[in-house]
Amino acid sequence: MYQKLLHTIAGYTTTQYKKIFLICGILTIVLGSLAATLEINLSFLAIMPEDEELNRFKKVTAKFGASSDLLIAVESDNPQQSKKFARALEKAFDQARDAGTLSVVRSFRYKIDTDFYRKYGLLLTQNQQLEDLANFFEKNNYPLRATYRDLSLPGLLEKTYALLQFNSLQLDSLQAPKEQDIQKNLRQFRTWLDVMHMYVTQGSDVQSSQVKEKISSLFSAENRVFLDVDDGYIFSQDKKMLLIFMRLNVDLIEVPFGISFFEDIKRITQETVDQYPGITVGFSGMMATGYEDQAFTLNRFQWLSFLSLIMVTMLFFYISKLALGPILVAIPMLMAMVWTFGMVKIGIGFVSITSMIFAILLFGLGVDFAIHIMVRINEEYKKTLDYQVAIQQAVVTSGRGIITGGVTSAMAFFAMCVAEDKAANHLGFTTGWGLLSCMIVMVVFFPAILYLLLKGNKTKAYYGYKDNRFLTWWAQQIQRHPYNFLVLSIVALLFFGYQIRHFRMEYNLEKIIQRNIPSLETKRKVQAKFNRTNDFVMVTASDLEEDREFTQRLQKCDVFAEVMSISQLIPPMHKQRKRLKRIERIHEVVKELRARNVPGRDEVSSFDVARIILLLSRMQLDVVLVKEFIHSSQTMEVLNDIESQLRSLRRYIQKNDHIVRENLAYLESVIAQQAMQAVKTIKKLTTNIRPLTLQNLPGYFRERFESNTGDEFLIFAYPKDSSLDPDNIDEIERALQNIAPGKATGMLVITKKFVTGGLRDFPIILSAVLIVLVVILLLDFRSPKYLFFAILPLVFSGIISMGIICMSNVTISILMLSAFPLIFGIGIDDGVHIVHRFRENGDIIKTISETGRAILLTTITTLVSFGALLFTNHSGLIGLGILVGVGVSLCFVFSVTILPVALILFDQEKLPKE
Repeated sequence: MYQKLLHTIAGYTTTQYKKIFLICGILTIVLGSLAATLEINLSFLAIMPEDEELNRFKKVTAKFGASSDLLIAVESDNPQQSKKFARALEKAFDQARDAGTLSVVRSFRYKIDTDFYRKYGLLLTQNQQLEDLANFFEKNNYPLRATYRDLSLPGLLEKTYALLQFNSLQLDSLQAPKEQDIQKNLRQFRTWLDVMHMYVTQGSDVQSSQVKEKISSLFSAENRVFLDVDDGYIFSQDKKMLLIFMRLNVDLIEVPFGISFFEDIKRITQETVDQYPGITVGFSGMMATGYEDQAFTLNRFQWLSFLSLIMVTMLFFYISKLALGPILVAIPMLMAMVWTFGMVKIGIGFVSITSMIFAILLFGLGVDFAIHIMVRINEEYKKTLDYQVAIQQAVVTSGRGIITGGVTSAMAFFAMCVAEDKAANHLGFTTGWGLLSCMIVMVVFFPAILYLLLKGNKTKAYYGYKDNRFLTWWAQQIQRHPYNFLVLSIVALLFFGYQIRHFRMEYNLEKIIQRNIPSLETKRKVQAKFNRTNDFVMVTASDLEEDREFTQRLQKCDVFAEVMSISQLIPPMHKQRKRLKRIERIHEVVKELRARNVPGRDEVSSFDVARIILLLSRMQLDVVLVKEFIHSSQTMEVLNDIESQLRSLRRYIQKNDHIVRENLAYLESVIAQQAMQAVKTIKKLTTNIRPLTLQNLPGYFRERFESNTGDEFLIFAYPKDSSLDPDNIDEIERALQNIAPGKATGMLVITKKFVTGGLRDFPIILSAVLIVLVVILLLDFRSPKYLFFAILPLVFSGIISMGIICMSNVTISILMLSAFPLIFGIGIDDGVHIVHRFRENGDIIKTISETGRAILLTTITTLVSFGALLFTNHSGLIGLGILVGVGVSLCFVFSVTILPVALILFDQEKLPKE
């Protein structure tokens, strides 16, 4: 029946080719109309399994926005320039959003809400810290009043000298706690001397930022909250990097492959950078990494694919010697693609990113089918010099191998549909139908259109065929020395099979994607500057109390470096009431502070330098006396530093009286201004403070932490290690499960699910593929012996190729494992064609020299197609290209080595022609 069907097809291709064109045309129109209505969804979300975890992620992002921020790191040696750039960039993005060209940007932030922290800073201070602060003000009520009353430099030094004398009087009854207090006071005194030395030697050339904290600490040593809140820009400690956070409305897995809107973000940013010399920017975050990985890969694919197409076209022209040869192949391949997408509309309903991948496979395998047909036509034409007979014989003889190989490969891909993973489902379904469509058009339509072109030619052979001398010689050697080749093959199998013990899967996505991605370098810079990353996981809470509970537990967990939540901004009401009482105690002291003697910068001529020198000398003497009572090495070290500072400062002032007078006067005015500003800030912080509630929080905080429905709150937990390594993410997931079961999600978790999801189903897919291969080949050969022969090249190439990969330290990833169905399909095709040809003629030399030539050519086309992956600079794709290249090459090698050896040794009867 099989042969009768092939004879019927062969007859129709040369006598009823118009009917074939009509039938294929009708099918193309019908399925094409279905394909035209296909929706295209190239997002990764479309190929992820719908489970509880993914549904939770979609629900949270729908309520709170994207699960990751896009980070812009601004680098400059001029902090003021960075600030101007940030403001200009915000304006540019606002204009783009208003124009509707960049609606994906939800918010833009580069500074904190300073007004909020100025107003409620004390209320957010920890209870014990605030209690200590209140005690400090009450205990030092009189010294503070005295100090603030006279803000002249001599007056401040005299009060410091009095404090030093007081400490020296207490040393005869020194105890450990009191010595700690004295050490603290001495360090503050040393700070005084540092400030004086800077101003005495530099004067007004001193940058205020260099000494601002030192001076302010003298007036608010107990709590940094009394320092002026800075302008709020999110700078690194060295002020050389400013962070800009962009909250988006979409996540990486939701946007189509290519992330086109990121080009607009880059363009607007670069246009703004061009206006500010000295500014450099870098992007970080999962969206930036995903865009750069895809953009770099697609950019290389464009010209590499074009180059591969040119090389395959030239190869096909070499085989056919027809100027229209490539076009003759392109027409049925386009037809097969239309049929396939029509079936995708019926079976899946939309085109996904994995459905698009099949087009690459279709191109390679479609050319392979055409090569087998054309090589066999060439052989038959050499015998008959009649294209009609040659085409009919090629369809009958090669058709069986093509159909068996095509059906076997298609069923192998269809077997992937048993997996739960949608990506595997879509790839298996689409590629399976693609192979079947390609097989049909190459066996039926391609010979018919080829005959239409060649039927009038009676004199000239277009197929300049030459016997492959190397393959003929190779086959002769195998026939003469089969045991030698058998032993060598088995030794290679054992040796490389033993190397598989070094097998190690790479799960870390950062090591699989594009090499040298700028966003990953920016991520490392940000981590070094700020000791944190921009990657976080999200935990939802039903109310403020649950939010507070989860926040406290997350803060205690060693897995997380930082936690941000709305409950941190709204302390419990009973704690707020206690803090308000302590703030009132501070206010009672501060409201009585009134400055009377406030020096000005114009009082240089009247500045008493001699008095300063006298005070420094007396302080140096007191330090010498204090050292007699000190037994602590730490305190002695501080005193030695102070004595040395006092001596050098006094000598410098004595030698440079005419220079330092103006500098000391300038220092005096700066200290006075700082002191008055500090007191003013304290008074403001302690006046008319109301309890914090959800209602009086600024809108930014509510937008970030409160859902758009108002029924849930969001907690951001930043892991210490945010690498995309599944082992690390497993640790994060376990911590979240213990703290907030069923209420945590994030891009880290979803990314790990996407990367490892296919790996979970791989054993099932592999088992299904092998079962399908065995069943199809048994139905075709109806002999376990020939089934065994046909899969021998596959077994040897699969084991040895994996051994070679393990030896070469190539990164083995989930992308590489996706190559196995392709290797299985091609490996089976090679074995099937050899076995069918051998059963046809019983001549191993003729089989290898003729069929081996076709297999060699199909191997070359596959190597050319997938060889482009080696130049993508993408670790995962390079590994995929290497595995396919090695695997397909070895399939050819063992199809003309171990398979002929097996046929010679175990099929001595040489079956007659079928």
